[in-house]
Amino acid sequence: MNMNNIVIFGGTSGVSQKTIPSLNGNVTALSSADCDVTNISDIETKLLGNNVAIFFSVVNIDNLICNITQEQLNKQLQVNVNGYVNLLIAASNVWKETGGSIIYISSILSSSPIKGTSIYSACKSFGDTMTKVFSMENARNNIQCNSIQLGYFDAGLTYKVPEKVLEHVKSSIPLKRLGNCDELASLINSINENPYLTGAVIKLTGGLQ
Repeated sequence: MNMNNIVIFGGTSGVSQKTIPSLNGNVTALSSADCDVTNISDIETKLLGNNVAIFFSVVNIDNLICNITQEQLNKQLQVNVNGYVNLLIAASNVWKETGGSIIYISSILSSSPIKGTSIYSACKSFGDTMTKVFSMENARNNIQCNSIQLGYFDAGLTYKVPEKVLEHVKSSIPLKRLGNCDELASLINSINENPYLTGAVIKLTGGLQ
């Protein structure tokens, strides 16, 4: 089996950093300083020599809709929406002859939003829909595209949640615990080993719907 060359956009976040050690392949983790996802040419350069791209890049600013500022809106749309679309365009250009695989890291908030997360949740829903359409348009070029809707994980932004709130969250999860990043890596490895899987939006949520 050929070794995958994996490039991770947003590869220095808490979740991605804890996931990387368990991934099967040669991994290049890019921060926002390493690659500007608002620039298609920059993304294309980073895709060269790689056959798997994982999109962790995200900007999340919680706020009630009535209080959202233009700056908060623009910051989130630039990365969460434009950035992912740019990756899809870049991949369709760079991988047209060679094929490849895109994994979009989505969120349970895409299908089950909560108050204060309107833009973030909507952006994730947008990403899931783009994943489905891109997979249909690029299957003929052997470019896979799948989404993983993450639930609440023992990493990253979860550490900022107050303990009492976190206990309530865990009690709402059917498995009664947070996910761990080895479990995320296991799913990513499975996707990378299955060339027939494309256009899927997979919930990794411990049963949370």
